[in-house]
Amino acid sequence: MSDPFDVCARMPTLRTWNVLADCHIRPTWYPRADPSDLLPLQRWPRVLAALARCDTDICCLQEVSSARVDEVRAALAPRQSAHVAHNGEGLLVASKIPFLGVERIQVGRKASLMVTLSDGTRVACVHLTWSGDPFAQPGGRNGLAQLEALLRADPDIVAGDFNALPSWPERELLVAAGFRDVGAGAPTCNVNGWLQSLDSVYVGRRWRGVPGPVDVIFADTPMPSARFPSDHLPVDVRLSRVG
Repeated sequence: MSDPFDVCARMPTLRTWNVLADCHIRPTWYPRADPSDLLPLQRWPRVLAALARCDTDICCLQEVSSARVDEVRAALAPRQSAHVAHNGEGLLVASKIPFLGVERIQVGRKASLMVTLSDGTRVACVHLTWSGDPFAQPGGRNGLAQLEALLRADPDIVAGDFNALPSWPERELLVAAGFRDVGAGAPTCNVNGWLQSLDSVYVGRRWRGVPGPVDVIFADTPMPSARFPSDHLPVDVRLSRVG
């Protein structure tokens, strides 16, 4: 493991990525994908290779099932990691900076995962419930309840798949709480032929962030594929403290 004090002294890097759980794959949901690219034996070595190439200090992953967690941890070694599972999938945070603590924040059937790093920074990984377009579908929004519970736990950084566009209530709640979106703002998903910016990183008042490049996708880009092993793109951010 890298020297944690060296990592803390420089600007740490963070990646968030929804790696797509096997339980969520249906060929009818991915009509543009080659059927062979949806097979676990074909797809997962590509996911693991991408993780092994990742050199960011902190990785926040969504849809990591319990059946895959050992493979994922091995790909991200020697980072320390924590995992919570629910509904056939789960969240995993892996870090070159050691953990002081790990918290599971449960709301209904969904959980968020927050780790406190050795420098006191609290990093949360989320995968919010999809509640639909608020302008087309009235009704309850479970993602808001998940975020409200998480914000009460006082995170510094919130990364993940928000299952909401930047103008939707879930992400407006983060802005209202003083967080800033430091992701690239580019589309990260094209399920159903709809380009969506669902994945990002939010930082609190004591942090800044500079986004890294994001691959360009179009509405008809096949995902998953040999190039893109998940139906979401990873988002990288370089972090720095304010002051």
